[in-house]
This record gives sequence, C-alpha cells and structure tokens, in this order.
Amino acid sequence: MGDVFVLVGDDFQLPPLVKNEEAKQLGMTKTLFQRLKEAHPSSVVSLTYQYRMNEEIMSISNTCVYSNRLMCGTSNDAMKILSLDLSKIKPGILQKNWLKDILAPERSVLLLNTEDVPAKEDNDSIQGQPLRSNEVEARLAAIICNGLIKGGIKAKDIGIISPYRAQLKLINRFVRKKDLEISTVDQYQGRDKDCIIISLVRSSPNHNGCLLKDWKRINVAFTRAKRKMIILCHKKTIESYPGFDLLFNLAQEKEWIYNLP
Repeated sequence: MGDVFVLVGDDFQLPPLVKNEEAKQLGMTKTLFQRLKEAHPSSVVSLTYQYRMNEEIMSISNTCVYSNRLMCGTSNDAMKILSLDLSKIKPGILQKNWLKDILAPERSVLLLNTEDVPAKEDNDSIQGQPLRSNEVEARLAAIICNGLIKGGIKAKDIGIISPYRAQLKLINRFVRKKDLEISTVDQYQGRDKDCIIISLVRSSPNHNGCLLKDWKRINVAFTRAKRKMIILCHKKTIESYPGFDLLFNLAQEKEWIYNLP
C-alpha cells in the first residue's frame, strides 16, 4: 500500500446519483471528494488549465461558477471555432436570416431568446412526476442541426442536451440522425462535442421542483461544448432562476443574446 493517494475531481459538477432513500439519509449523497476536501482543506490544489472549451465558452463557467480561475491550456484552445462552410448550405435554408446569423462560425456562444416566437412550455405528468417539454424549442434544435450538417459538420460532432427527458423524446421525433446524440445533462457528464445545443424548455414562472435550480447540473451542461454552444431559452423565465442573472449579464456584455424570430 502506498503512503499517499491522489483524488481528482470537480466539486462543482454532478455527484453520483443516489436513489435509495436510506442511503440518502445516511449521507451517501455527499461524495468522498467533498468529505476529504472539508477534512483536509490544506491538501486541496486547484487545477486551472482546461483544454476543452474555447475562451468564449469557458467564460460562462468562469463567471458563473469558478470565479475566473479557469484558463485555456493553449492559445489554439482559446481561439478554436467551428469549421463550417456556409456556401455548402442551399440558399433556401439560409433564407431564414436568423439561421445564417446563428450558424456563423465566429459566434461561439449564442442565447436564442424565444420570448417573441412564442415558445410555450407544455406540462404533463405520469404518476405525479412532471413531464416538461417545449415543441418550438425542439423544432428549432432540429432546424439548427440540419443547418450545421449541411454546412459540413458531422452528426457525431453535434450534441443536444436538455434537463428534461420529455423534451429529449420530443427532439428525437424531429431530429433523425443516427450519430447525433440527444441526452440528459447527467448522461453527458465527462463527455464533450464540438457543438452543443441546449434546450432549457421552461417558459412558465412556476419554479416548483425545477432542475434548473441545480447549478451543478447547469455547470455540466455549459461545459460540454468545445467550439460552439447554442442555448435555446425564454429569457424572462430563465433569468429569474438563481444564478442565471450572471449568465445574462455576461451575455448582454458579449452580445450573445439573439432575439427570435
């Protein structure tokens, strides 16, 4: 046995999922990493260089979560953008002026505000469990994916994320690409794609039992993209959730907000 062991992790991302109520009561939702961090704070070393996200995408988690401690590992990482050829896309598709703006490779982060579309949230339930979806956001995700693929991006390099399983099921109806992964935030932890589209779904002021209150989950979603990230959201609703004011202040400053239609 060695005298020293090294544990590597990120306390600001999702812990293991604990479903057993007894295990929860016994404290199993608190990870070994958290326990050791609290017990031996002087032994904690923060790793600040990351090699996944370009500088624009990184600035979101840096502002909202990591207190500007993150840095890009190399200048190439900081400046990388999506290699998209708009000339490959049929003119009819690009007649949607908003789509041409959104697909522009130099725009690494975009928050597509659906307030004026409108994009209504649908609520249902099965055995008391809420099912949240948003058909307009699902259709928009499909249109954007189609444009990306027509522009030369491989389906396997695109990912769609939503906190809500009902929304993923709806998106799957409109996006029929074998290699394009459509998954929950939790399923994407530890993984990445060149381009990530995030559907936040909510347009109702009711915050009850909402996954968007969990910033560890949101942080995972916002750190999956390497070159381009597009967030579909109802600005007025989403910015009312704790912590999202930081995101929208940054987005306003960087001119990332794009009001549809």
